[in-house]
Amino acid sequence: MSDEPTDPTIQRKGLTALVALVAVAVAITMFFVGVALFGPADTREIVIPVGTGERVDAGEVVDAVPSTIEMSVGDTLVLVNEDNRPHVVGPWTVLPGTEFSYTFAEIGSFSGACSAHPENTVRIVAT
Repeated sequence: MSDEPTDPTIQRKGLTALVALVAVAVAITMFFVGVALFGPADTREIVIPVGTGERVDAGEVVDAVPSTIEMSVGDTLVLVNEDNRPHVVGPWTVLPGTEFSYTFAEIGSFSGACSAHPENTVRIVAT
């Protein structure tokens, strides 16, 4: 055995690798714990069909967009506008022939206008 001290650069590299390995292990564990506790994230698609704007203008009840949309943190809401005019759903405007998606990152709620309802309101809740 040699009495020479160990190179500090090698020790630092080994410590850095160990810290990185522990961080990756913790991240993987937290992911699986989150999935086990809360379930996997979900995607909910709501389609606004062709003619929705005209039907709402005529006073018809259109049930394509619920008056309350309940989501969970991590879920993604996809709004697909197949109508020939823009539609407002809460804080978002979806142009004709396009889709919009939003992933909920935190608990909260949005209330606002909804042009796909004669009563013109929608509430979106993330838990």
